Amino acid sequence: MKIIIYLMSFCFLLFTSACNSSSKSEDHSDSYNFSVNGCETKEHKFTGNSAEEVKNQICAALKDSRINNSCATELRYEMFKQKCSGMDWYN
Repeated sequence: MKIIIYLMSFCFLLFTSACNSSSKSEDHSDSYNFSVNGCETKEHKFTGNSAEEVKNQICAALKDSRINNSCATELRYEMFKQKCSGMDWYN
C-alpha cells in the first residue's frame, strides 16, 4: 500500500512539474534608439522566442545603415561589440 502511495505521489510530482515547465513562456525582447547631432535611428524593437533569436535580429539591424537613417554609426558599432560577440560587423 505504501508503494502505491509513493508511486502516486511521484506521478503527481512529475505531472505538475511537466505542466509548469511547458506553461512558462519567457519574454525575449530588446530595443535601441540613438540620436547624434539631431540625426536619429528611431526606436527599433525586437522580440523572439529565444534570446538567440533576438540577438540575431538586433545584430543585423545594428549593422544596417539604411534602417538607421545612416545615423549614430559609432554608437551602433559599440552596441554591436557588446551584444554580438562572435559576429562580424563587416559581413
